[in-house]
Amino acid sequence: MKDEVHMRTALTRKPTCTVVLIGVLAGLVSHPAAAQSVHRTKVPITAGPTVQVSKDFPNLAHYENLAAGDLEHAGRLITCSMVFPDDAYRAFVIHQHCYASFDSGKTWEPVLKLTEGWGDQDPVATYGRGDDVYVVTLVSRDPDKPKDPDPDAPRAHDDDTVVYKSTDGGHTWRESARFDSIDREFINVDTTNGKYTGRIYVVGQGSVKDIARGQARHSLQMWRSLDNGRTFLGPVHAAYPQGSILFGVGTGAVLSDGTLVALFGFTKSGRDQNLEQEPTVGPNAELHVITSKDGGETFSPSHKVADVKLDRQRSEGGILNQLAADSGSKVFNDRLYVVYPEIVSDRIQIRLSYSSDKGKKWSKPVTVNDDRSPEKGGKGPDHLLPSVGVNKDGVVLVTWYDRREAKDNLGWRLRAAASLDGGETFSASVPITDFANAFTSTTRWHVTVGTNSDDKKPLVSVFAGLNPFFVSGGHTSGLAVDADGTFHPTWVDNHTGVAQLWSASVKVEGTAVKHGGPDLADLKDISKSVTLELSKPDFDRVKGTLSVSARLKNISKDTVEGPVKVRVLTLESDLGVPEITNADNGQGGTGAVWDFTPQLSGAPLATMKLSAARTLSFRVSDLRPLAQGKDFKRRVLNLDTRVFGNLHKEKSDKDEDSEEDKDEK
Repeated sequence: MKDEVHMRTALTRKPTCTVVLIGVLAGLVSHPAAAQSVHRTKVPITAGPTVQVSKDFPNLAHYENLAAGDLEHAGRLITCSMVFPDDAYRAFVIHQHCYASFDSGKTWEPVLKLTEGWGDQDPVATYGRGDDVYVVTLVSRDPDKPKDPDPDAPRAHDDDTVVYKSTDGGHTWRESARFDSIDREFINVDTTNGKYTGRIYVVGQGSVKDIARGQARHSLQMWRSLDNGRTFLGPVHAAYPQGSILFGVGTGAVLSDGTLVALFGFTKSGRDQNLEQEPTVGPNAELHVITSKDGGETFSPSHKVADVKLDRQRSEGGILNQLAADSGSKVFNDRLYVVYPEIVSDRIQIRLSYSSDKGKKWSKPVTVNDDRSPEKGGKGPDHLLPSVGVNKDGVVLVTWYDRREAKDNLGWRLRAAASLDGGETFSASVPITDFANAFTSTTRWHVTVGTNSDDKKPLVSVFAGLNPFFVSGGHTSGLAVDADGTFHPTWVDNHTGVAQLWSASVKVEGTAVKHGGPDLADLKDISKSVTLELSKPDFDRVKGTLSVSARLKNISKDTVEGPVKVRVLTLESDLGVPEITNADNGQGGTGAVWDFTPQLSGAPLATMKLSAARTLSFRVSDLRPLAQGKDFKRRVLNLDTRVFGNLHKEKSDKDEDSEEDKDEK
């Protein structure tokens, strides 16, 4: 009990960093993002042939999966998926299949098949040190088989978290350990050369007894192994806030100093995982990260990533989140990336936020998908199951199940977008595969059956219904990163008639660069020290052209020195499709740069002074008619920017006095 009290951790909140916001014709007020940046830099993303991972089981439905790459041995990949046998004797009997590739994803072979109990769920795998590989599954006890009365006997029919281990790179496997069942677990191994190298962490969600009320509360749980997976110690608890409901644990990461980072979410107090009919009280959930800096002995206080609006009723694939860390690039080492589905503009979209200080502060979320929201909300396209990966060069790739082509808002095709600037902006997205998951009049429905009985009533109820993963693909999708920097997404689609597991190699050309370009890399981010004063808006509705006069204002106590450049991070509109027409680097959307150096006239910009003016020009095409509905859409243009330049520290009278005192001494 003493340890339990010590390990319960309070959840704390930290503000996210801010950027310069330009609200044109919208009262110059900051608004939450409600649209997408459609015009984006085109980064070459090349996908190889689509490979059927589950070809040895073509008639078994595969859904939820996760994947990993061996960062020490190029070409080694592993993915595990939930499999639904077609001869199941009860509803929701689930097996787990793991497939490995030893030739960089060209071919895959089944290496581990788990069929214990009635459910082997929530698959996850990772590579350790040397040739070690680990797989974790959650085993649900068969309710028709009683628990063993001997407490010291092997717990073959209890609900367990079971760890499997391979010591030959994934060819052969054995059970390594098992402990109390947790939900939606992930596993990480410390492969650094630090104090805790070799430690294995399994984090999931469970419950902890509330000391004050004597009731069980939802909690995050962490188990750790100090002996290469033979035994696990724990759990360490971090209790969720009273009155909240958990909505899942995401993937985690170990940073270069051995810090474990875990991602999780919970609803706000008194709220549910489903949105109310009139959600007027804002987001209903929060995303947090929590760390352990002492090898899994304790949790540190958590930090909020973002407030989130989610609705589980819309899709099972619109709930869970993923985290990845830059494991050693020159520019963004240890930067954290969180990707998650969120309801924005009344549909599920893919969002990303990053942290450059090990999870304490998080950037304003950006929308990764680049399709324009429909004029009338509530009918999709709802995008699902985002995954995020970072390669050795600091390139970030996000994949998701994209529904822009699915008129029924049910099918999907895997798409991807890349970031070369540490998550500040994302490229135009591309489809990864020619094949799509679709539901036609001839698609075989995946129906499960079962019975319910009530001891108080002489009834046996029979039910038959669609598998909830049939139209969502599960709760997770995979994205492995190879040691050579190649990405390998794993996904499910039914283009063969049955939901199967697929993969493809994806290469992203380009180099990750600080601030998004070599001309900006040596400049400082001075966005908190300056602002843009706007005037003379001129909008031609017929031509769709918009211009505004902008002057740079120094609001700091320091002097601003050139060069000074303004870079666009997001470019959005409620009413049309915006495009920049006079950027100095020729870009028309995110990544566009305006050079304000000439407006300084060769002299530093003193405190509270304004630069000369320059015109910012835009085109807003495909304008929609004004309509008064529940929410009146009025933003013609909205963009977030960062300003880069140099600051010269001005000496105060106090500083000068100190210098004089120093000289006298």
